[in-house]
Amino acid sequence: MGAGNGRDPERWWRRTVLAVGAVLGTAAGLFGSVFGPYYPGALGLVLAALGLVGARRRWGRLVLVIGLALFTGALLYVVLGLLAPSAPRSGSSGALG
Repeated sequence: MGAGNGRDPERWWRRTVLAVGAVLGTAAGLFGSVFGPYYPGALGLVLAALGLVGARRRWGRLVLVIGLALFTGALLYVVLGLLAPSAPRSGSSGALG
């Protein structure tokens, strides 16, 4: 990542931080939705709006990415809950049934 190969290490570092923020934000939104999917979803939208307001600042894009990732994780939790079966399809799961 030296200056001789034409790559900007600061730009690479910013992209890496945004990617890690997106992954961690999605995971936090997904697992945080266990306590209620509306809390991380609402927090994600608030952070995304705050990131849009400060988009030209250094922290603005990171806050925007984390907010959108939190909202995406909460939405993923809801979608997985709708798609996953909540009960066994047939038969009894007990030994006496």
